[in-house]
Amino acid sequence: LKELIRTGPECGSVWRHYKGKVYVVNGTALLDSSKHPVVVYREYDAVVSRIIWVRPVSEWTEMVLPTWSADKEPRFVKL
Repeated sequence: LKELIRTGPECGSVWRHYKGKVYVVNGTALLDSSKHPVVVYREYDAVVSRIIWVRPVSEWTEMVLPTWSADKEPRFVKL
């Protein structure tokens, strides 16, 4: 639980995914089956999409290598 508080993004914060879409964090949670911390988020423009997404905190904070770049970059960048 301490890891969730320490590493998870703040509720209400806005982030840009490396592919360009913008998301707002609804909160953090624990995955029931494994107790791994996850980020609960949705597209910033909720009128367009009502889908709620869940991603492990470890993926949220990882560096990715886009197909169009030779350099790694964060999966999400806080705006």
